[in-house]
Amino acid sequence: MAYTQNEKPNGFEAKATPVDADILGVGDSVDTFRTKGTTWAQVKAVLKTYLDGLYSTKTQIDTLTGGGTWGTITGSGTGPYTVSRGNYTSGTLEIEYGAAQLHQDGTDGFTETTPGSGTFTLDFTPTGGVKIKARYQYI
Repeated sequence: MAYTQNEKPNGFEAKATPVDADILGVGDSVDTFRTKGTTWAQVKAVLKTYLDGLYSTKTQIDTLTGGGTWGTITGSGTGPYTVSRGNYTSGTLEIEYGAAQLHQDGTDGFTETTPGSGTFTLDFTPTGGVKIKARYQYI
């Protein structure tokens, strides 16, 4: 049965914006379409997994000195530093300082100012002439 936008199926009130704990009714095709419930958070997680597979992520590497096809990091001392692309996928930033790989935000030599924002600070003062690289993903 189809409903118009103003009709309320089974007497339910309309809700403009669902929150993660809201439960949506579904007909379970594996269980002869018995009515089951799933949360909005579960629906979003399934959609994210599905949609992430449709779009390729790209990795960009920036250096403090620039050059080549890499972007440029701006900043000095302990920072703040800014990557050339600006925003990127949160949780993907890795910093390389010389031969040292600084993987973990906040515990391994650098801190993102705001995750995914494109700015970070170093937990140390870098030595002149040592290359700093930032690697991150974006869509």
